[in-house]
Amino acid sequence: MNKKKLLVILVFVVCVAGAAAIYLTRSDGTVKPELKSFAVEDTGSVDKIFLADKSSHEVLLTRESPGRWKVNGQYYAREDMIDNLLDMIHRVTVRSIVAKAAQENVIKRMASGSIKVEIYKKGELHKVYYVGSGTQDNLGSFMLLENSSAPFICFLPGHKGSLANYFMPLETAWRDHVLFRYKFQDMASVSVAYPQDPANNFTLEIEGNNTFRLRSDASGSYLPTFDTSRVKAYLLEFKNIAFEDFTHVPSQKMDSIRTQYPLFVVSVKEKGTGRVNTVKGYKLPLPPGLTNDYGQIIPFDEDRMYGEATGIKEELILQYLTFDRILVPLTFFKK
Repeated sequence: MNKKKLLVILVFVVCVAGAAAIYLTRSDGTVKPELKSFAVEDTGSVDKIFLADKSSHEVLLTRESPGRWKVNGQYYAREDMIDNLLDMIHRVTVRSIVAKAAQENVIKRMASGSIKVEIYKKGELHKVYYVGSGTQDNLGSFMLLENSSAPFICFLPGHKGSLANYFMPLETAWRDHVLFRYKFQDMASVSVAYPQDPANNFTLEIEGNNTFRLRSDASGSYLPTFDTSRVKAYLLEFKNIAFEDFTHVPSQKMDSIRTQYPLFVVSVKEKGTGRVNTVKGYKLPLPPGLTNDYGQIIPFDEDRMYGEATGIKEELILQYLTFDRILVPLTFFKK
């Protein structure tokens, strides 16, 4: 190659590099703010967030009232996950722009495996960006603003790992796990039934802050005396009773479980609306032959059970540790 041709090539390379630098940077040498503006300063005005991946999973989160969000317009969202998400979009920080040599490869990977995030403020689309995979050092993730060709490595101060976990577009991941969330003043009554022990079935009627009636459902009669302090302590447990997770049980198997292994039925009637919220629990059978640490056969899970609840189409996994707080016998309230 003669010197003249080499000079032309060098000039061309320098011009391309210069053009890229001008596009990506300001006069002071820093990256243009509009290319790395991922954070949202005022999350209090964010009222809708849309998440979608390349596998057709989508989640729409909408603010219904202060502190309460809905998932796809049907279910209440988990408060902890919403709080974490809002904190994430507020504090997300750019660590660096992706190196020039790696940008094309990163963009190609994000085109096939990223999560789209749309953030709305007061009903108007405010920001759109894509969250890709985590970096090799596990200290951040690749992110790209819509209509930008410059991917960045972003992180959340104090957090180690991929940022994509904050943006999972799976409906069940966002749905609230709380089954009972009541102050006792908001309840008209609580009924508890034990199919295998009906003598301990009871209904507790709340007539006022310190006025209650306790009925034995087996006899149909009201108890003349009972421990009201225990009643109050019991009703306070209904402020936060949650399930562990969603599950799926084939319908034929679930029909058999309902018939053979019922444990309890707990119903809360709401004051004012008259709505009844019911949770049912069933033993969770284990595969034959399983033993505990002492070599004894354990036919049922000793920590978890199956459950069903009003307004939830999926079967649930419940924990005994949680429900033992409200699964008391009628004798619990007697003086």
